[in-house]
Amino acid sequence: MQYKDSTKPVRQIARELQVDAIVEGAVARSGSRVTITVQLIDATQDRHIWARKYDRQAEDLLDIEAEVSREIANQIGGTLAARRIVRGSEIRAVDSETYELCLLGRFHWNKRTAADLAKSADYYQQAITRDPNYAPAYAGLANAYALMPSYDSVAMQATYAKGTAAARRAIDLDHRLAEPYATLGVIELNDGGWQRAGAELQHALELNPNLATAHQWLAYYLVFSGQINEAIAEMESARRLGPLSAVINADEGQLLYVARRYGEATIRLRQAIELAPDNGQAYETLALTDLETRDPTDAIKEAQDGLALSLTSPRTLGESGYVLARTGHAAEARGLLRTLNGMALHDSGRPVYLAMIYVGLNRPQQALKQLQLQAKTFGGLEGVWQWHAFDEQRHDPRYQELITAGDVASSKRDSRALSAGAGH
Repeated sequence: MQYKDSTKPVRQIARELQVDAIVEGAVARSGSRVTITVQLIDATQDRHIWARKYDRQAEDLLDIEAEVSREIANQIGGTLAARRIVRGSEIRAVDSETYELCLLGRFHWNKRTAADLAKSADYYQQAITRDPNYAPAYAGLANAYALMPSYDSVAMQATYAKGTAAARRAIDLDHRLAEPYATLGVIELNDGGWQRAGAELQHALELNPNLATAHQWLAYYLVFSGQINEAIAEMESARRLGPLSAVINADEGQLLYVARRYGEATIRLRQAIELAPDNGQAYETLALTDLETRDPTDAIKEAQDGLALSLTSPRTLGESGYVLARTGHAAEARGLLRTLNGMALHDSGRPVYLAMIYVGLNRPQQALKQLQLQAKTFGGLEGVWQWHAFDEQRHDPRYQELITAGDVASSKRDSRALSAGAGH
């Protein structure tokens, strides 16, 4: 959609998307009929390879998608493309309104705000009401629930449970869908079962190697495993598949920040802000980066901008509170502490975000207590090292004890998972 009204040459668009060929199309609808015109363009030579016009009933949209995909794959050639294509016989009919409700759900899910995730879930619920056996609607609903605790002050355990149930229902209806397996993976990752997340995410990629979100979330599994370089490579794969995704660009910026590659991180984060200026996540990571590399005035501005956009996000509160505390805005930081403590009473947020603010306020004892609670609640401190706020805590023997205890517990859980045949 970024290129819908663009006057850029095809070759330039292809360079920006990092592709060799582009599918260009137009859709016109009249009553119950839809006309789709599609053409495949060789961007390296700016020439048409193939073109076709489809005139169908609106309820046949999924069959049209499958047919177009097959014909393009045949034109491109290649065993892998042919093997991965969805056959028309594998797609059951779905009415056009159910399909459009799912498109609306996906649109709002991609915006990654608390209000939009709630809208996304509502649209998917409407789709399920119209067609209770439509697996993609359950997969979309699971995705919405999986991300809500990261962007809103909702009850974490109850919301993840809803996401897991919806994902399981999607798999029951269609075990070939990759999305619900990826969703189960990210829920495990966020809910203290990160060791099991890898199997779910890998299975999703076996079903669909081009699923950008599976690569994106697998990158965080690698972060939790302490493999930052591999995580960055995996996130780069996600960005190649979704170059216009603001959240993937922002997540890559975060991983580059973790690796202390600040210049590259800033480029990715500013790209994310350009793509979605109303999403607060990129501002927060940029604030952390600016805090370490530039005038703290920039960091303060970025933190406050992020807060203005994502005041219900526990992560935003924690990261902003840390930046504000470190730059002399202690009163504001303490206010964010109170907000996070209020969220914790309703099973929202994570102790690690409170710990960040306490570190910024130079209150190491309180920070350690929150890290102990984090380790107890989520089975360890894996992933905590991605925030440089805790660099000084690494010299505290009690912090090292938490890390060691978490490693031992992880090994035991891994052994139990292997003996139980975990994964798919």
